[in-house]
Amino acid sequence: MTSPADPTKDVLQYDAFLSHNSREQEAVERIAFRLKEEKLKPWLDKWELTPGRSSIQGIEDGLKQSRACVIFYGPAGIGPWHELERHAALVKSVNSRGEFPVIPVLLPGVTKPLAATLPPLLQDVTWVSFQSCDPLDETALQLLLCGIRGEKPREFFLRQRAATQPHEPPNVPQEVIVPHGLRSFTERDSRFFLRLLPGARDGRGLPESLAFWKDKLEEVDPERTFAVGLLHGPSGCGKSSLVKAGLLPRLAESVRPIYLEATPSSNCWRSCESSCPSCLAMIWSLPSKRFVSGWSQSAAARWS
Repeated sequence: MTSPADPTKDVLQYDAFLSHNSREQEAVERIAFRLKEEKLKPWLDKWELTPGRSSIQGIEDGLKQSRACVIFYGPAGIGPWHELERHAALVKSVNSRGEFPVIPVLLPGVTKPLAATLPPLLQDVTWVSFQSCDPLDETALQLLLCGIRGEKPREFFLRQRAATQPHEPPNVPQEVIVPHGLRSFTERDSRFFLRLLPGARDGRGLPESLAFWKDKLEEVDPERTFAVGLLHGPSGCGKSSLVKAGLLPRLAESVRPIYLEATPSSNCWRSCESSCPSCLAMIWSLPSKRFVSGWSQSAAARWS
């Protein structure tokens, strides 16, 4: 006779409970934002504890409603609340017979503690180590995602290796690169456009020239990004192609791009005003505008 299924197993509210020392809040929150971009819902005390309500009850509910627990180890060490959360998570892991994973994560600046200083249940698990949080260590993030989802990182490492290979395997059909002459590449060309960009690739398969703009535009901390970005170069060097075929199709869903293009015979602001007055009003009313411009000197001279 089989035992009845747990009615709460498929209705848990959070993918991962993030346990950390409060002095490591900034680094952990950056990781939490990236987890959200990857369609996961993390429990973070700063986001989930309601003012005026019991913190203890909120933490207990968070652990009960999470599928996994991530325990961060940073330069600040283990705090008292941090240690209680770790203990509770390990107890839940034992009671679940491994169905509730506890994932230890090293933040930048620390090494794995000696085994003798660790709880026995953390001595034999695979750790994740972030070499940096600004910019975020992409390899460590992907390993953490695999741990939360219960997946092996094989596919990530295979994609990472393929992205760094100078030549693609023979006899593998590739999308045909269609030259555009003097016209720029567009979003329809985004699948093959990366093959036209030089330079080494990161863990996402992006060259440095593209990864820089993507990370800056997706950054949520205003101190770590810019209000106005300028792509400057001679006419025809590929500025518009980089933006339209490289950058815009790869921005996270949290970024809402508004693309305006000026030609010698038109003014993009006037065109926008005539076709969508509310759109233009929204642009100028945004509390934190972030623009990327790709003007050449000749285009700037034509602007009126």
